Amino acid sequence: MRTMIGALCTRIGAKGSGPGQFGGPHFVTAAADADVLLVTDYKNNRVHRLRHDGTFVATLSTGYVNVGGPLRNPYGVCVGPGAHEAYVADFGNKRIQVFSVESGTCVRSFGVPGLPTGVAVDGASRLLVADRLQGCVRALDASDGRQLAVIGRKGGADGELQSPLGVALDSACQLLYVADRGNRRVSVFRTVDGAFVRTIAAGLLDDAFDVALSPDDQTLAVSCVGAAAVQLWTTHGAPLGQLPSGQGADVASAEIGTDSGPRVADSGTRAMTARKRERGADSGPRQ
Repeated sequence: MRTMIGALCTRIGAKGSGPGQFGGPHFVTAAADADVLLVTDYKNNRVHRLRHDGTFVATLSTGYVNVGGPLRNPYGVCVGPGAHEAYVADFGNKRIQVFSVESGTCVRSFGVPGLPTGVAVDGASRLLVADRLQGCVRALDASDGRQLAVIGRKGGADGELQSPLGVALDSACQLLYVADRGNRRVSVFRTVDGAFVRTIAAGLLDDAFDVALSPDDQTLAVSCVGAAAVQLWTTHGAPLGQLPSGQGADVASAEIGTDSGPRVADSGTRAMTARKRERGADSGPRQ
């Protein structure tokens, strides 16, 4: 048996620059303990705050007025403990901006080396930031951006990263999953010491862009830009199936909620979609 994502449940937003519209939805994250869904809009230089059902609430940044200055091509976004703060990888400005989820204003920002893409906060209040340029993940102090450790290094061998983009943590914040676009795989590391654990789908992920875990830590969803699909794997590397996005779609990011199948940020259709899970016979992912 495989877990297969089937029928389209909801389409959220449309192409445009108005409230709740997307110019280029890139990364999506949800807070499990609050009704908060955040989507970075790469082309409109802002972050949308939605409810879990897709209802538009507010814009965290218009891209013009905030403490850190305008966002420029935001990539990854994650929510800190209690869903009070959101961390945004300000890719074009090579920095992290931290926003109040409630007010939508920037409360602090700090520069980072390389090119920041995916972000995640672990249980020790460390901010894990993928560096696409230098092929590693940086562990930073979430309060001030001080570098505490570096996980991985640039290359193609086990434990090396070629172009890391999305990152995700298990529920215990013990394992870090990294979508490695350059090496077409997901690499797994221990957060406590940065040690390499295993590779998932080695060479099988066409333009791996983002990665997300199910709430039970059993299923991995990897958005593959080149395949225009979200591939599903067990966290130990067994294929489960895939979610096709449709003709002309450009899958950027996926997030698995507690109440649904993946929510997908689709830069091709300029919209968010949500799909439900169905059971079917195993046919494996597209490779």
